[in-house]
Order: sequence, then structure tokens, then C-alpha cells
Amino acid sequence: MFVLEVVEALDKYKVKYALIGAYALAFHGIVRATMDVDIAISLTSQELKNTEKALQSINLTSRLPLNAKELAMFRKDYIKKRNLIAWSFIDFKDRSRGVDVLLTDSLKKFSVEQFIFKKNQITVLSLKDLLYLKQKSKRLKDQLDVQSIEELLNEKKD
Repeated sequence: MFVLEVVEALDKYKVKYALIGAYALAFHGIVRATMDVDIAISLTSQELKNTEKALQSINLTSRLPLNAKELAMFRKDYIKKRNLIAWSFIDFKDRSRGVDVLLTDSLKKFSVEQFIFKKNQITVLSLKDLLYLKQKSKRLKDQLDVQSIEELLNEKKD
């Protein structure tokens, strides 16, 4: 399973991460189809380098001609001037294998939860913080996710 391959690579390279996309929703009980894995990391130079190495170790390549060093130096400019929200990696031999690394928000500001899946410990963004990220997005699928998250949070209150 691709998400486990990603998690194992991140763990091997000691990247502190959290799943933030549809896989994160699934761990919380909200199922939505997806092809890629979305993660948040601490946006330090070292974490960017370790993330790049981890993803390259499973045959993923940056979609853009960027490396971790350049991204660490110019991340804020790329976000502001080029609207670069995520650093995307893909396996060019199997395009169903992709990872998006969130660039706009550091993992340090979020709370996470731990799940066990097939003997692997998986770190997932909290529902409250997933809601925050989804509310920032203008994409229709994220707005639908907002509704699902709010419903689940309301159920947990009862």
C-alpha cells in the first residue's frame, strides 16, 4: 500500500510528519477517494532535505525543478509570487504514486493524533486542524470535506 511505503520512508529518514489529506480523513472515519498522499512537515531546512531524501528513496521525483536547499531559501517567495502551496513529488513511471508536501503551514503549529495501521504507527493531523486547513481552501472537494468534518465533530460532542 503506497501510503505505508511513504510513511516507512519518512520514518526511516526521521521526518516528523502528519497526514493531512484524504488519508488523514479516512483515519478519522471520513472516506473520500484519492490518489496522492498529502503531508505536513516542519518547514526547516533539515526537514525539507530529509523529506526530499525519503521520497526519492521510494522513486519519487519533484514535479518542479526544485530541491530542498532552494525551497528552504525561497519558500516564502514561491508561495507569495508563484502561489506554490505544495511541493509535489511523483513517480513518473506510475503517476498514481504521488506525494504533496504542504508549504504554507508548518507541522509545528498543529496538533496530531497517532493511529496504528498494519503494525505501523501513523501520524495524522487532528480533526480540528484538518478543518482549519480545509476551510482555507477554495476547492469544492475541500468545502465538502469541511461539511463532513463539522458533522463528525458535532457527533463527537453529543
